[in-house]
Amino acid sequence: MKAHRLVPIALVLVACGDSRPVTLEDASPPDARAVDAPPASDLAAAVDGALLPDLPLARDAIVGCTTNADCLGSEYCHLDSGCLVTGAKMGTCKARPLNCPEYYSPTCGCDGKTYGNPCDAHGAGTNVAYAGTCQSCDDIDTAYQAAVTKAKKCCAMCNTIQCTLKVKTEIACPCTTYVEQSNQAAVQEMSQLEAKWIAAGCVASGCPPMPCPQVGGASCGFGATEVCIDNP
Repeated sequence: MKAHRLVPIALVLVACGDSRPVTLEDASPPDARAVDAPPASDLAAAVDGALLPDLPLARDAIVGCTTNADCLGSEYCHLDSGCLVTGAKMGTCKARPLNCPEYYSPTCGCDGKTYGNPCDAHGAGTNVAYAGTCQSCDDIDTAYQAAVTKAKKCCAMCNTIQCTLKVKTEIACPCTTYVEQSNQAAVQEMSQLEAKWIAAGCVASGCPPMPCPQVGGASCGFGATEVCIDNP
């Protein structure tokens, strides 16, 4: 005996055993919603992303971030200054600008690339390290040391106290030295270069293990060497 032959016989027996007239209500299919509707907990899970992981995040509130990975693909992690999140202050996810004004104001991005202006950098998904074309960390440190040399110029015959401004010999592996603060352009350049170093996220490496010499002050040299000379 084959299984499919039992089905019509069973149907006949049920029909014969029930003398109640068949109505349209009895013949209608069961409510599909009662069969197919998932439990409310499953719907909640879908909304939370368990079943629908590609749902976009809502932007009704400011979203904090530390890198672009914390934001949507059309956004970038905007920092108020510099390239690194410092302390408890986080960045915020902002939309990448699509149409930037066409003007040229060289800007160094935190990715080490030079952009036409800050808007172009943000459109590429990077923050602004500093204004101007990008310099490598080594170039910044070399420029700083050159500025220190310029700031050491002094006047040996001048009847004034000189060489009193304590600064770093270099940014990467600094020791202490003294310069003449009246060399304002050089001193300002040193400050700007140090800010560039920090904004670009540069770090020192390969510093010599030997300790820095002890420096107790400086005086202006005579003759051809009218520069600030450090005193032990």
